[in-house]
Amino acid sequence: MSEVRYFVDKAGRYLGATDGEPLSAYEVEEGPHHVSQVWNGSAWSAPSTIEQVTVVFPADLWRRATDEEAEAIDQAMGAQPLRIRRIFQNAQSYQSDDELWPLLMGAAIQLFGEARAAVLLESSLPGA
Repeated sequence: MSEVRYFVDKAGRYLGATDGEPLSAYEVEEGPHHVSQVWNGSAWSAPSTIEQVTVVFPADLWRRATDEEAEAIDQAMGAQPLRIRRIFQNAQSYQSDDELWPLLMGAAIQLFGEARAAVLLESSLPGA
């Protein structure tokens, strides 16, 4: 049985291991510990971390809000330009990786404080 050999492409991305030699590949001493690692010519990079994206469905936000909070949210949204109001009114979800998330989070913190804003904007997805 042949010895297992590990290979990367020109950019250092792991291609896999084989006992044969793939074309257009560079042999390295060992495979990575995590698929996100890249070979830099002498060692594997640290694994990259994936930032967890918070996804809040509008219905969950409104269910979590009290009647008084809903009124405050509506009033604050009324002060926004039409384009912003329409984006929030028609959104299928609010996501922390969206350019308007800081506006939403900032308004919630200003209106209700950090602790309550965190509850109102808690992820709608289980385990997130």
